Amino acid sequence: MSKPLLVSVLIRSTDRKSFLEQALTSVANQTYNSIEVVLISAIPSHSQPPTQAGIFPIRFIDSDVYLTRSDAANRGLQNSSGDYLLILDDDDIIFPEHIQKLVEAMKEFDLTCEKLVAVFTDYEVVDSDLKSPRASGSPHYNPLKLLCGNFMTTFSVLFKRQVLDQGCSFDRSLAVYEDWDFWIQLSQCGEFKKVEGVSAYYRIHESSGVHNIKPFYSIEHQRVYTKWMDGEKNTNRTKLIEFAWNSFVQLDEQKETLTQLKNEIDSAHVNHADRLKRLNALTEAKLYVNNLNLKEALNEMKQLRHDNSMLQKDYADILRSRSWRLTAPFRDSVYLLKRLIGLFKRLAFKFTPSFISKKLRFYVDMHGLSWLIRISSSLPWKMGALVLHITSIYKKAPNHKLIPFEIYKNLNTPTLDQDFALLVTFAPNGLINEPTIYYLEQLVKKSIHVVLCIHVDNDNLEFKYDERLDSACSILVRKNSGFDFPLWASALTAMPELFQAKKIIFTNDSILGPFSTFDQLLKKIENNSADFIALTDSHQLLYHVQSYFFVLKQKALINPVVRAFWSQVLSFQRKTDVIHAYELNLAKVFGLNGKVKHDVIFKANDLKQHKRGFNHVNFNPTHQEWRNLVSLGFPFIKTELLQKNPTNTSIKDWDLFIAEYCNDLKLITIIKDYLEYLSISRVR
Repeated sequence: MSKPLLVSVLIRSTDRKSFLEQALTSVANQTYNSIEVVLISAIPSHSQPPTQAGIFPIRFIDSDVYLTRSDAANRGLQNSSGDYLLILDDDDIIFPEHIQKLVEAMKEFDLTCEKLVAVFTDYEVVDSDLKSPRASGSPHYNPLKLLCGNFMTTFSVLFKRQVLDQGCSFDRSLAVYEDWDFWIQLSQCGEFKKVEGVSAYYRIHESSGVHNIKPFYSIEHQRVYTKWMDGEKNTNRTKLIEFAWNSFVQLDEQKETLTQLKNEIDSAHVNHADRLKRLNALTEAKLYVNNLNLKEALNEMKQLRHDNSMLQKDYADILRSRSWRLTAPFRDSVYLLKRLIGLFKRLAFKFTPSFISKKLRFYVDMHGLSWLIRISSSLPWKMGALVLHITSIYKKAPNHKLIPFEIYKNLNTPTLDQDFALLVTFAPNGLINEPTIYYLEQLVKKSIHVVLCIHVDNDNLEFKYDERLDSACSILVRKNSGFDFPLWASALTAMPELFQAKKIIFTNDSILGPFSTFDQLLKKIENNSADFIALTDSHQLLYHVQSYFFVLKQKALINPVVRAFWSQVLSFQRKTDVIHAYELNLAKVFGLNGKVKHDVIFKANDLKQHKRGFNHVNFNPTHQEWRNLVSLGFPFIKTELLQKNPTNTSIKDWDLFIAEYCNDLKLITIIKDYLEYLSISRVR
């Protein structure tokens, strides 16, 4: 991803503190993230400004003497280093999207305009208290209009640095209108383009007094006209006269066109009146016919009502008859018999052998598979292996040791009393996604040794190496089979010295992050007395701890039941089998069978939505309560939530919400790019 071009914001300041503070705040709030501020003192003894405007650095250019408007602007140009430049006086304010809007427009116009030097936009004029706004929309650019008068203010124009190399600078002989003169200089170098929309405030108050000067006839205007229309520049005067003449001709043609249109409209009015008369006559004729039809319809309705009343009388006589009352039990018996026959037909259709087989298989998968996994972990090794062998035959799932893997980078780090993380990621076509690389870098920054476990979809176990993966202490590549658990198990089998670690974090790429609260989470895990710790639990299917991030400390790692569990992991091909066999059983195997003390950091029962009586059977806290979790210190967000949102939870403005918890806003850009990639590639 290319680095954004730097924008230098040049602020000429006369130490009007309240105005300057508002101007710097408006720069600090910019959505564009590559900005430097060059603050030029136009007076001696200027107070010391802050060193930052939000996240943007401020370079202060002090002065021992009073500077003119041109001198201050030129000093800012000389001390700037941006690719683009924008001049903001200390009494003006730009909206948060102002610079980003102009930069994006500059890039877009660059594709079609070879001589582009600047872009400009609209602004609103306000008083000293930012009240009484009135639009000051800029006309579409024409260099001849610019010779007549200035229609752009300093901060409304973003221009390229290359104009300085062509000799453009502010004219020191001009006390005012130095910006107008500067725009005319730029127009000699290339073209301006207009960007629609208001995105700044121009404050009018008692300052330079330039807005009180009478246009066109003032001495100040004549100085600019003389500079650009007399002597060698006399051709500009001729061009303006030609422009005015052509404008008059166009006006005359437009007046003639308007006269023709008026005549055509008058003629159309006459034709419309004639058509209206004919339409009224036709409408009256139709109404007469409709009235006749209505009378006939009313007569038919009266006859139908009479016939209906006679039928009702006959029906009442039948119900009161003795024969009808005597045969009532027989009619009821026939009706009940028909209902029973229909019920038996529906049951016979539903409870077919295939229906019963599917139901039995579901209960075996959900409960029988879980039971077999728990039993195998608590039995002696040979008996447990026999149970798992039966399970593998039934599910056609081989042991994880039978799936080929390769250690791309050997583990050369001492493991005793060290913290490790087994980070699992899927690399379709051998590509490691950007969120996984970011997650890896953040784990390493917290002094956690990362074993990167990669699932690939090719038989050669190849993936595209990125130099940023050098921070991983070991890299294991495995054929994609069985999801996370067999890959974790393969890493522990290939590197048994990991069982000596102080603790191991088992995690995967189904979560995006971490956010700035990651430090707090690691401290909670360190201070927790449990030896098996998960981030969240859930009541979906059965109560269980969720397996996207859990921790095994030293006591758990040396537990024989835990070791037996990892040695016997099978490579199931269906995600539901992995959930039923392993995720639903982690707490039972490690806790009940292995007697390992376990805990959950963010418990479902403590979350607000669950307290309001939410149906806990379908409650997944990382989806329905993601906002609450993040605000409580949960440093991740689930990929599935943002990509598929299976629970239809509100994720509107998710990026703005998590931005408050991100030290590095680049993470939001990484997540957005990754989600766009997933939507196009359909990997998951």
